[in-house]
Amino acid sequence: MRSIVDKARKSTSISAVLEPLVRRLIEKHKNKTGQVVRFYKIDKSEVFFYFINPEVKE
Repeated sequence: MRSIVDKARKSTSISAVLEPLVRRLIEKHKNKTGQVVRFYKIDKSEVFFYFINPEVKE
């Protein structure tokens, strides 16, 4: 099972891998605040996300 999940993570987008609850909470936050979500991968394995205001340039 773990190898299937790992393979899926390597071949799909981050948003497709997130648990449905997390995706719903992210969408709810985006709709409520107008912020956008950014994903960042650390050491090619750990992924975290954060929110920014749309006018912020990276």
